[in-house]
Amino acid sequence: CNIEASSGLFSTLTGSVQNLTIDTATIGGAIEGLGVLANVTAEEVIVKNVTVKNSSVSNTEKYTGGLLGKMEDGVVEDVNVACAVTSTEAYTGGLIGNIDKGKLSNCMASGNATSNYYYAGGLVGYAITADLVNCYATGKVVSERTNYARTGGLVGEIQSGSLEGCYAIGDVDVKGAYAGDPTRYWPNVKTLKFAGYSDACGVEKNATMDFAGNVLTIPSY
Repeated sequence: CNIEASSGLFSTLTGSVQNLTIDTATIGGAIEGLGVLANVTAEEVIVKNVTVKNSSVSNTEKYTGGLLGKMEDGVVEDVNVACAVTSTEAYTGGLIGNIDKGKLSNCMASGNATSNYYYAGGLVGYAITADLVNCYATGKVVSERTNYARTGGLVGEIQSGSLEGCYAIGDVDVKGAYAGDPTRYWPNVKTLKFAGYSDACGVEKNATMDFAGNVLTIPSY
């Protein structure tokens, strides 16, 4: 499909979406919650085997993502998103702008994520509670925020949950402080892989890691 719109395919996504490909979508608007597939989701949503390619999303409000603007509660599996995401506000992610509660597995985002504000990530901008398994981001992440940027190659900030087999290889360009600052409540981190200049998952530069990129200690706050 070829879409040009000021809103995502679904305004509020409920139930489940499976086996869908969206090609060449251009979404531009001023909505709290904006994404190619859906702006926001209801609870217990399932998104599985969805591909977004050759697309872009631009927003002048918060919660902006290549797939979903804001996910309340749900599961996202086997998703591949190639979408440039640009926002002048907070909570910007290559896949999802904001997650209240959710699980992501086998998800990839390859578009650049650019924000003028805080909480920007190559995959997820901000997550309150999230479990990420085998997820990665390859796009560049840019934050124009001059302080409190909270920006990472994979996730801008995650409050609680877990990361397993996740990595980011895109550059991170941050104008202000807290580039790569994780969170005061860092979750269980397993096999977190680094490559290039990426501050993947927002892990602070002076965190102690082994040669495989596994995080051994996180600085206390």
